[in-house]
Amino acid sequence: KVGKGSQTITKIVEGETIETALDFGMGEPAKGYFILKEISPNQTLVTWGISGKSPYPWNFMNLFMNMNKDFDQGLKNLKNRLE
Repeated sequence: KVGKGSQTITKIVEGETIETALDFGMGEPAKGYFILKEISPNQTLVTWGISGKSPYPWNFMNLFMNMNKDFDQGLKNLKNRLE
């Protein structure tokens, strides 16, 4: 958990996708998604992303925010839990 935001699962298509609403407390929630693609019976490729609108001044600040390390850590955590 980080900050006062929340994440709610809004849709699951088993074995294919998971969609979420991410509320950062700054207006309209962002949309998060996980796309799952089976590579082999024991391997799944996970694509994780987020999209949404950011009100001022966050839209300007987003240009300087790098979320890659957070996504990488989240995917490592997911891998560790599932293996």
